[in-house]
Amino acid sequence: MVAPSPKFAKISPPGLILKYCNERVRIGDITAQPYEVRNRVMMRSIKPPSNGEDRVKRLLTIPPSLARSTNPCPLLGPDFPPPSNLFNSHVIQNAKQNLSHSLQAALFNASIYGQLDSNATSFSLDVYSIRETQPLFTYHFSAPALAHPAQGVATVDSNTIYRIGSISKLLTVYTYLIEVGDVSFNQPITKYVPELASYAADHATALQSNEIDFVDWNSITVGALASQMAGISRDFAFGAALDAELVSVGLPPVPSVNSSFCGDPIQVPCDRAAFFSNFFVQHPVEPPFSTPIYSNSAFQILAYALTNITSKSFPDLLNSSLLHPLQLDSTSYGLPQGNTSIVPINATISWYDLDLVDESPAGAYYSSIHDLRILGTSILSSSLLHPAQTRRWMKPVTFTADPDLAVGAPWEISRSPTNRQSWMYTVTGGLGLYSSSLALLPDYEVGFTVLAAGTGASTSVDILSKMLPAIFVPALEMAAREEAGSAYAGTYALAGAEGASSVLTVVADDQKPGLGVTRWFNNGTDILQLLGWLRATDGQTEGNISVRLYPTGLQSQNDSIKRVSWRAVYELLSAPSASEAGAGSCDSWFNVDGLTYGGVGIDEFVFEIGRDGKATSVEPRALRSKFPKSRTSNGAKLIRDVLPPSP
Repeated sequence: MVAPSPKFAKISPPGLILKYCNERVRIGDITAQPYEVRNRVMMRSIKPPSNGEDRVKRLLTIPPSLARSTNPCPLLGPDFPPPSNLFNSHVIQNAKQNLSHSLQAALFNASIYGQLDSNATSFSLDVYSIRETQPLFTYHFSAPALAHPAQGVATVDSNTIYRIGSISKLLTVYTYLIEVGDVSFNQPITKYVPELASYAADHATALQSNEIDFVDWNSITVGALASQMAGISRDFAFGAALDAELVSVGLPPVPSVNSSFCGDPIQVPCDRAAFFSNFFVQHPVEPPFSTPIYSNSAFQILAYALTNITSKSFPDLLNSSLLHPLQLDSTSYGLPQGNTSIVPINATISWYDLDLVDESPAGAYYSSIHDLRILGTSILSSSLLHPAQTRRWMKPVTFTADPDLAVGAPWEISRSPTNRQSWMYTVTGGLGLYSSSLALLPDYEVGFTVLAAGTGASTSVDILSKMLPAIFVPALEMAAREEAGSAYAGTYALAGAEGASSVLTVVADDQKPGLGVTRWFNNGTDILQLLGWLRATDGQTEGNISVRLYPTGLQSQNDSIKRVSWRAVYELLSAPSASEAGAGSCDSWFNVDGLTYGGVGIDEFVFEIGRDGKATSVEPRALRSKFPKSRTSNGAKLIRDVLPPSP
């Protein structure tokens, strides 16, 4: 028989049962051909396949990768459940000490992350987990040069109000999703904004032959605006005052945009009519959905759409949908009341009181470290959205030219500093003498926030936004691994008939993803050896099978019994040759649930969890058997340990 190509092997029909061959093969007890029963009932080995067995393998093989792997290829997502006992984690305590020392070094000495402004920039930073009631780490620095402000506070704390710049975009999209969901994300924006519908109708004929001068608003969706994929201008067209400044430095005079402007020191279109009159003058930047083009005006238009859908003003929607339910008392659409803000130099120079009018949804809100912690916790815990909606939202929409950065709605998604594919969902902002950064790490259910005010705010946020994940993410990964090892690692065993046994050993390796299965017998049959035989392709030998388990997040709760789902990735591993070093692909996602036994994937595992959060049993579901935990990872005996004899 000709071997199937990898292309077709990947899409081979799942769950082909061995009924297509004459040989009887049952993974559960494996009592007949093609397996040789040794004299000892406890152990069966797999002999080299005959022609009939080769046909079995062709029909039933676990879909192979394009090439043999040299390292485990995990599924995208967390390797372990999010850590839940971080205050008692020694690695987290070490990370907190490391961060404290690094902050002091960056402020007053030399630092690998850069030099913070220790004179004229105040900042606040926060690290929090949704599993803890208190932040993991909070730090505030009050700049000496801002110790005697004309307005606002001299000493910053968790309730100090900063301007948060483009973090406002996150609150704007969150409000939209809370109010109407994302059903409209694939609808044209002309359906919800009458001014754009009129523009599209007026220019329909011109657009048939001229895409350079006119924006195709009918092709721009709500989702395109939320994810920077509309291809439109960054901002409104600036007025005569800026044009005059550019003429003064040598540019030729041009007619100024005929629009009404308001504000000081920055002039913006006075109202909705003035904005559209202004914006329609500008040309498209790119075709919609071609490449991400950063646009503040996109979020102004998004707010107009929600206003039209709900017949409510956007400030009212922000308050009723988000600020009031979460009790974000330090967060506001406009100028805050009271005197708890930090105002570097003065309100005019810092842009503290700058009114962006209808462009506020893009970057003009005010908030505090405390409120942004509540906001991030709300998103990570799906307190205001359905969990499926949150998962849909926290995904990339497009790539950028930077391979470590993708774009969402409105996420700036950057790779976290780990050895695996883990991503941070961030939003950064800057307005006047304020700068900000918010990052959510769903794999760990942890968030970071940095707010700064002063002449060095932008540099400070840049340094701190690198320092926080560089120190904390490896610690979070280690804490998750240690908790998973404590909860799941150990030996699970079940006595069988006639002295045969079923045993499965789970480990948490220091440098490997997920949990490892190092021993697996079912009624005396070596399942790992069987999987190695099934997994081998032409030119590969049996054995050296890797079985790694990864959490799916699926669970069930019945009275006191909690069950959690994991999926296994089966691979044959080998040492790379010099020519293969660094090569190869990671395509384990092709193979999940690729082989079923009695309608159940052979890669499906379910653990039962006790009241103490530790696993009490494991069920390889395809085998229809549950293995009670007999020993912990440190060898402590729980029940009678039943082990198969050595072959």
